[in-house]
Amino acid sequence: MRSNRVEARNALLQAQVAQEKFFLQENRYGTLVEIGATASGTSYKTPNGYFTISLPTQTNTTFTARAAAFGSQANDVDCATFSIDEVGAKTPAGNCWK
Repeated sequence: MRSNRVEARNALLQAQVAQEKFFLQENRYGTLVEIGATASGTSYKTPNGYFTISLPTQTNTTFTARAAAFGSQANDVDCATFSIDEVGAKTPAGNCWK
């Protein structure tokens, strides 16, 4: 389960980079569709389907990208959900991001 967290971390970091690029061009943060993370919808599954990525908080000046464990990965109680925001704050602190 720990090794599957890499998939979520990569997706969250890609979303953060895409948000910053979008912000530089549009002077605001975008939806998952606007940043090119998904063709439609407000969430998407990571390539192997272990996590669902979403933007539960997204305004013109802030965002939080969240990874929520899916299926058997949800048994990883320490890191069932983790996130990153526009200032790079990562939750929860600790092993989820290592």
